[in-house]
Amino acid sequence: MSFARFFFVFALLFATVLCPVFTSPIPVPEDLADAQDLGRRTTHNGQATYFYPGDGACGGYNGSGDRIVAISQQIWAGGHNCYLYVHITNTKTGKSVYSQVVDECPECSSGSLDMSPRTFKDLDSNLDDGVFPIQWTFMPKGWRP
Repeated sequence: MSFARFFFVFALLFATVLCPVFTSPIPVPEDLADAQDLGRRTTHNGQATYFYPGDGACGGYNGSGDRIVAISQQIWAGGHNCYLYVHITNTKTGKSVYSQVVDECPECSSGSLDMSPRTFKDLDSNLDDGVFPIQWTFMPKGWRP
């Protein structure tokens, strides 16, 4: 077999068998929610404040006794984080609590949370303090306390 014929057979074999393996597409998440799950693994640092809830941006009504929070516009993600739970720690006292995202806080900086009075009191017994430092993270989608 001549070199040219050998080269041609090798090139044909490479093109039909090996090339498709090397050029296979990388799988991409089927929907945006899967990609956003990666961003939920971040630990956020900010300030806790409180508000008196009512109609939330997620579409429900909540009262002061509900354990809920509002998140910043940057993390709001067009409502994709509605009804997810977060684990919040008061970094000054070490107290922690789980709370549910039900609202958006346009005034909050990226890592800060606006809390219902119940959530705030669970982490700092005095509403008069008004603000304290927190660290928080999203719980996995579908998780419930």
